[in-house]
Amino acid sequence: MLIVSWLEMPANMRPLLIMAYFNQPDFTVHFKENEKISKELEQIDSMLDYLFNTLHNLGSLNCINTIVLSDHGMSYFFSFLQFSRLILQKNIFITKYLGMQKINYRYYMDGMIDTKDILFANGVVAQIYFPKETNSTLPDKIMETMEELKCPDSAHYRVYDKQRIPVRYHFKKSNRIGDIILDGQPGTIFYENYDADYNKTYDHGYDYILPSMHAIFFAYGPNIVRSLVLKPFQNIELFNLMIALLKINPDRSPPNNGTYGRLNNVLDNIPINNPRRFEPLKECTISDNIENENTCLHDMSLLVSGDNEISDSNFTVALIERIISTTTISRSLPGDKSSEWIATSLSVKDTNDLKVNLHRDFVKEITSEYAELYNEIVVISGPIYDYDDKASGLHSKRNSTPSHIFRVIFRCKDSKWLRDELECENTNSLDVLSFILPNVPGDYNCLDPLSYLSANKANLRDIELLTGLQFLPTSRLPEDQLYSDEFSVTLRTLLPEDLWMDEK
Repeated sequence: MLIVSWLEMPANMRPLLIMAYFNQPDFTVHFKENEKISKELEQIDSMLDYLFNTLHNLGSLNCINTIVLSDHGMSYFFSFLQFSRLILQKNIFITKYLGMQKINYRYYMDGMIDTKDILFANGVVAQIYFPKETNSTLPDKIMETMEELKCPDSAHYRVYDKQRIPVRYHFKKSNRIGDIILDGQPGTIFYENYDADYNKTYDHGYDYILPSMHAIFFAYGPNIVRSLVLKPFQNIELFNLMIALLKINPDRSPPNNGTYGRLNNVLDNIPINNPRRFEPLKECTISDNIENENTCLHDMSLLVSGDNEISDSNFTVALIERIISTTTISRSLPGDKSSEWIATSLSVKDTNDLKVNLHRDFVKEITSEYAELYNEIVVISGPIYDYDDKASGLHSKRNSTPSHIFRVIFRCKDSKWLRDELECENTNSLDVLSFILPNVPGDYNCLDPLSYLSANKANLRDIELLTGLQFLPTSRLPEDQLYSDEFSVTLRTLLPEDLWMDEK
């Protein structure tokens, strides 16, 4: 094996980083049945078995940091890993999520809309392009087509334009992305027409939050903590982990989308640089007639902090509400009560200068239900100005319409809130559920409120990147910090698979 020959080189010639890719079982799974897939899995296990046994025989197994990854997981296949005896001193079965979903629903676009003058990209996430439209005619063409595709069978697929697609997909900035996106649910695939169907039997690329799309991460070596089971993390975090294992100064490493420190708990016997610490936001002043439940976030340094640009601004960028189950939501909401969607104001001074569109059930009923379920919650809401898929300057956007609204709900999962603080009695019991909602009237997918919320879940880190805020600040001095670096960075980057109501 070429990898072994590289590792046997003299130290001054040996590569510091070796990466290998196996195209199986991915290639086979797309078109084959289970018997051939199992054979490919056995072949992969055989190669891994050979590699780890060879490293063991060379006396190098405990000298080399090794990571085994998959790019989109495994599903319902059990694989016996022989090399585990060398590492764990026992044989184990590992359940692999295949991340390959059997195709049960095939949609042909020429039977759904007029495909003349469009370009269409096939796949489980299909894309419609309108290359002949101009900048002035494109918006109307998109809306016309969205109306044709409105209220699809949401169990099979959903339809989005770039304004409405969930922010956590990070799928709108590039010109390569279609004007309309058809987001297949597990088991669905799209083709322009019947002749374009190349008969895939399994595929991947569905919503990464689904357990069946989760990937494998296994690591072993002198700088890897033993017997640690990690909570799910996004693959963008791997770059910084490898930078640390290669002992590269993070200040000299290329910028990347990962959150520094997210996988520091994986590291052992290696210097670790702590994440950047944020100072609490400066105090702001609000008028005396504002209700106590709503206050500007500059006072709430226990839950949220920010960079200098925000702390120097007098513009209140969010509302914080402390909602107790024995009370009702303090803000009255204008609008037609018969409508599912309401236009309301997001402003501490209630001047109606910041108009947003929110689903009535989400604003009132669902938030109230959370308060009833968990006795007390803290809700933070604010505007986002994401017109170029990256954080926009807040000062220049103050009087413009937000592209999205963020809403963050905190609960104390296994303890109570302290009476006069936004802090749980047991600090590590703090839990969070957050959303980024497009500031648009209505929903072309006609989803029920819970499905709409679930589709637009986000992690705190995405909100931070789009607003300049930082949640769960670790303070300026380690001895004063309320949340550990590990707890803070983990909670800020986690994306719950389910809404809390699903736990009841």
